[in-house]
Amino acid sequence: MFWVGLTAAAGILFAEMIAGRLVILSLLAAIWPGILFLGIAVITKNVGCGDGIALILLGLMSGQRLCQAAFMAGLLINSLFGIAVLILKKARKNTCIPFLPFLTMGWVIVEGFQFGRL
Repeated sequence: MFWVGLTAAAGILFAEMIAGRLVILSLLAAIWPGILFLGIAVITKNVGCGDGIALILLGLMSGQRLCQAAFMAGLLINSLFGIAVLILKKARKNTCIPFLPFLTMGWVIVEGFQFGRL
């Protein structure tokens, strides 16, 4: 999974470089959530590397604002889901909840608001 994500990221960077739209500071701002997640995954082993790779690819494809908004929306939805599951006693405090489905929901919501569909 890691090498697939790395190859996809390299392809996107190459396409942006050919098109002349590659600006290093905007690139770093777009991929910081993914780098943050990869750093947490390496240090704590509690977060999957796939989440970080997905965030990096989302930032490369969608840009800084959409990536960060989708990241925050995904965190909000994930935390609300976690609170609901704890209240309903369907899970315990140490239950692992995958982040990628919530990131996808956050991206769909943010993308829908951006284009006025929601």
